[in-house]
Amino acid sequence: MAMPFVSPMSYARPKENRPHRFAYDYGSVDPGMFTPAPERNIPKRAPKRSVAYTIPLPDTQVPSPIEDDIQRQGHVLGVNALALSFQPVGFNTDAGGILFSGGRDGVVKAWDLNFPLCAKPDGGPWTIDRQRVRHARPGRTSLRASQVVHSDWVNDIVVVNGGETVVSASSDQTVRAWSPHRADERPQAVGSHLDYVKALAYSEHRRMVISGGLDRKIKLWDLAQGGLVASLQEFGDASVSSSVYTLACNMQGSLVVSGSPEKLIRVWDTRAGRQLTTLSGHTDHIRAVLLSADSELVLSGSSDSTVKLWSMRMRRC
Repeated sequence: MAMPFVSPMSYARPKENRPHRFAYDYGSVDPGMFTPAPERNIPKRAPKRSVAYTIPLPDTQVPSPIEDDIQRQGHVLGVNALALSFQPVGFNTDAGGILFSGGRDGVVKAWDLNFPLCAKPDGGPWTIDRQRVRHARPGRTSLRASQVVHSDWVNDIVVVNGGETVVSASSDQTVRAWSPHRADERPQAVGSHLDYVKALAYSEHRRMVISGGLDRKIKLWDLAQGGLVASLQEFGDASVSSSVYTLACNMQGSLVVSGSPEKLIRVWDTRAGRQLTTLSGHTDHIRAVLLSADSELVLSGSSDSTVKLWSMRMRRC
């Protein structure tokens, strides 16, 4: 059963949602260091070294020394997700585009790309002014804002509300929203899953965020009104192979495409709350999906080392 939406004021962090300490051990081999042996050369390994890092709690009101340090630098652990926005709303157009990054340190960052931009004639998102790029070298990328949003890995991020807000999904089982252009803005809870949240998609027309996770559920969140719109339970058995690894949707939010370890692409009708069809052909986990603007084509990438283009009309690639 889907978890009910809870407002940021009453949101209770699960017991497991507490600071995480990550430790990595690694060693290296010096190919020039060999010990003579009767039959073969045995490489000597360099001494093992450790790197440890503690993720501070995202709801801490008074920044800790660790969090202060995070605000002034790049990610200290791997980057899992990227999102790009050329919308001037909320940011000075001189920023030249904003790159959002989410990492395994639980941090979401906003970077000024400093590309020269120009408005499109149709009023759509701004684009890079290639004439100015030819005559002027773009400025250096700079860190605009940084925030500890989650207490575990950030797995996916999407930019919503015309570039004003970034929504992130995390292994701490939550979906959160943060407005980086507001100086005193703290991350707000959008909702939660019963397991890691792995993927997000965004419907601009309905202002709806779609999340999927290892609890084998796809949830629809209304950003305008706040709250859970619907929860789509994965069909079939309740095995781990039904987990949601990746999501895509059309602009209207009427169709959602999901990929999972079960080697199937599932197509969902969000208005009816049911599965329309499945696309089979991959032989390993499906890691990425894209849906065309006209909802006629689906692109999928899999651990079987193939990328497939599917026709929604023909139900085949």
